[in-house]
Amino acid sequence: METATLINTWNEEWQNFYEGELKKTLSDSHINLLNYTNENIDGIFSKLDELIKIFPAITEANEAMNKFLDEDDVEYQSLGFRMGITEHIQLVLTPLDNPADIMSFECDVEYEGKTLSFLFGECDNEFDIYVR
Repeated sequence: METATLINTWNEEWQNFYEGELKKTLSDSHINLLNYTNENIDGIFSKLDELIKIFPAITEANEAMNKFLDEDDVEYQSLGFRMGITEHIQLVLTPLDNPADIMSFECDVEYEGKTLSFLFGECDNEFDIYVR
C-alpha cells in the first residue's frame, strides 16, 4: 500500500475515532488527551510512516534470527526501543518474548494521566486506536 494511501486511511480512522469519542460523556482529561492527539496527528502519522518503511526489514531480520536460533541451548533477547516524538508522545517497539511472535509498533500519547495508543502490527497492516 502506498504511503499516501496508508496515511489517508489512518487519518480517516482517527477522525472516526476522535469524533465518536467526543460524542461520549468524557472527563476533561480525556477530552484534553483527544484534542492534544488531534493537534499532533500529522507528526504521529509521519513517524509511523517512517517506521512502516523499515518494518519489512525488521520483520525479515526477526524471522532470520528465529530460524538461526532454533536451538534449545540459545537464550533469546529481543531488541526493543522507545523513541520520543514530543514530551508526551513516544513510539515503542516492545521486545518479543519469543522470536516467533508477531511484531508490532505502538505510539503512546500520554497526557494528563490518560494514555491513547495507536497500534500497528505486521499482520495485514493492522491498525488500532484505543484509550487506556
